[in-house]
Amino acid sequence: MLDLMPIVLFLQSVPNELLLFGMYVFGVASLLTLYRLLGKTGIYVYMALGVIIGNIQVLKAMTLTGFSQPVAMGTIVFMTTFLGTDILAERYGEAVARKAIWCGFVGIVFTTGIMFMTLGMPPLFDSDQNAFFNEAHYAMQTLFLPAPALFIASMTSYLISQYTDVRLFLLVRRLTEGRLLWLRSFLSTATSSLLDNIIFSVLAWKILAPLDIDTSTLIFTYILGTYVLRLFVTALNAPIMYFVNKNRGKDEGQETHAYA
Repeated sequence: MLDLMPIVLFLQSVPNELLLFGMYVFGVASLLTLYRLLGKTGIYVYMALGVIIGNIQVLKAMTLTGFSQPVAMGTIVFMTTFLGTDILAERYGEAVARKAIWCGFVGIVFTTGIMFMTLGMPPLFDSDQNAFFNEAHYAMQTLFLPAPALFIASMTSYLISQYTDVRLFLLVRRLTEGRLLWLRSFLSTATSSLLDNIIFSVLAWKILAPLDIDTSTLIFTYILGTYVLRLFVTALNAPIMYFVNKNRGKDEGQETHAYA
């Protein structure tokens, strides 16, 4: 059997910031590859995958330079989904971008439902032969049996922030008469990602599953902590939008733009 653990151990010796950048590059490359191969359907696929993976990643915390507390992962993958909806809003309009949002939502609901039923099957009786399968069962239980409060908070913030991103993106496009692509890309994603952080943090840690934290900690650690990272990724997304616009491939059918 191929042992991948040495690769994992090597990656653990790499600075987390470098790994995050590599994760961003890999995510964007995957998004653009799917888009080139499948057109807007490829972005639908990526949205579902991105939301599923992002919700799994948030169960793992990481340390970053300049952060006094560990922060949850998932930010990089989630931010590439905003890039996906921005591409669709720019090229096809609001209706198509909304479909991509719901692809992500259905993807995580489907995954959670199927895995919930999978966990309903009890582990095997304890024995050396069954040890691997039982370990896998409990690992799946940790990953795919989310606290209902966190699931509700995550999906609520996802839908509201993604819809805000698309609407604001198209609003700025109208106001600037189609100019300043960098402005609508940065402004819409920066605003919607802050909204995502606020909604999730307040719902999860103050309303649905309250933590013993004061308002200052909620704002500066849970809301603004990862927002700095989100702003950095947002700035990286803008040139990708220009790249996509300059390399427009043919979709499976006639393109429909929101504006002439």
